[in-house]
Amino acid sequence: MSSSTKTLFKDQSKLYSLYRPSYDKILYDNILNYNRNNSKLTRSIALDVATGNGQAAYDLCMYYDKVIGMDIQENQIKQAFNKAYDNIQFIEGSAENISLESNSIDLVCVAQALHWFDTTKFYKEAHRVMKETGTLAIWGYDLCYITANKSEDTNNAKRASNIILHLYKNSELAKYWDNRRFLIDNHYATISPNSRVEKIWKNVQLVNMNMSKQWKVSDLVKYISTWSAYNTYIKEKKVESGSNLDPCIVVEKQLIEIYGTNETEITITWPIFLYLATK
Repeated sequence: MSSSTKTLFKDQSKLYSLYRPSYDKILYDNILNYNRNNSKLTRSIALDVATGNGQAAYDLCMYYDKVIGMDIQENQIKQAFNKAYDNIQFIEGSAENISLESNSIDLVCVAQALHWFDTTKFYKEAHRVMKETGTLAIWGYDLCYITANKSEDTNNAKRASNIILHLYKNSELAKYWDNRRFLIDNHYATISPNSRVEKIWKNVQLVNMNMSKQWKVSDLVKYISTWSAYNTYIKEKKVESGSNLDPCIVVEKQLIEIYGTNETEITITWPIFLYLATK
């Protein structure tokens, strides 16, 4: 992970802890079912690489005897210490140089972070620390869209989704995405476990699913404020947060035109892609 990336997430750590969506149970069910079908199911130790605010790590506490959340950024780890679990440990560390014993981990997982890694080095390290019966789980989520429900018509959902899509792809802000972000748009096709020349991974599977959240319009706007491109744009353009030039304020006003208030609840859906593999 580059020094510029470390700086970016240092500044965004609190926003991530507050406004990123939580993962659904179906994601973890897919991981456990894969493990059960492809190797001996053991749930001693799980490692969450680039744990950030510990979102996935805390979820894994329900399924594994011990969970290690590892992140290169100290500020991210500080944000993670907000829940009381006896079976979780947070450590500073790099995805490319994991300071754990070989053949010691049952699950190595990466949530929405693989695109920031030197993947050649990471895969080598992940393979080293995983047990022979272990599982590698890597997932990410694509750009969200609004799903029509009983309280809103399809046209409103399409209009709102187009606002988000425009901000992401065609607005002035869109120029500030790091190129690695577009690896998510491609669902990690060029950096997935089965894309490796080394062919060190077996039984590679890709599972697609959706996660949906019932959020207020204001919650969606706060989520957008966690986008790396948004934070880079604000800094480089010297835009005052909350001003009329703030892209989040602009989008919020556009959404209020559709929904009447930023307190209106809407259904937001993210497509998830999950790669699973064994040694």
